[in-house]
Amino acid sequence: TVGFAEAGTFKFNLAHVASGDYFQIFNHYNDTVALSVKSNSNVGVGTTTPVTRIHSTSSQEQLTLSEGNARGATFDYRSSTGNLNISTNGANARSAPQLTLDLNGNLMVGTTAKGYPAYADNLTVAASGNGGITIRTGNTSQGNIYFSDETGTGGGTFRGIVSYEHSSDSMNFYTNTSNRLRVDADGIKFHGDTAAANGLNDFETGSWTPAFA
Repeated sequence: TVGFAEAGTFKFNLAHVASGDYFQIFNHYNDTVALSVKSNSNVGVGTTTPVTRIHSTSSQEQLTLSEGNARGATFDYRSSTGNLNISTNGANARSAPQLTLDLNGNLMVGTTAKGYPAYADNLTVAASGNGGITIRTGNTSQGNIYFSDETGTGGGTFRGIVSYEHSSDSMNFYTNTSNRLRVDADGIKFHGDTAAANGLNDFETGSWTPAFA
């Protein structure tokens, strides 16, 4: 053991703890182990039993990344909820998280409250004012949202699609893997039809004769 003292009072000491097979730095200011290194080279901050290469535990935020002395990006894990909270730009990840990943893998951005349970809670994006999600692609490419009920490349992986084609500036809606509705500059078209003459716009001319069975 190597101790560091001031005016006869120990402040820190370095020691090898044979019973736990680790090296420690002990902080006498608050009588805690500040840092420990196990024989397998796992490093613990606030714990003497690190289970990963770097293991930090605290009742407050556990990790801060910063270019200076001020709080930068902070990471906080709450064992009471199983949530991982992340904040940037000096915000407190525990009290004001900007991104939260819960123990079930649900992701929340700008909120800690999930969307409608079991139906729309895997990804929740919130804002106090206007908000949204942007899909940015090339000017001749597509931006897509796919609805799938299987993995791989079969039809079940694109059972339903909402697709915006930038090359034609058209919004397309697919059900059961087929294009059912297309909206472009000509108007509304159905079942994969792309003919300009068949586009429904704000009015249609002609006559209609009802038939009664």
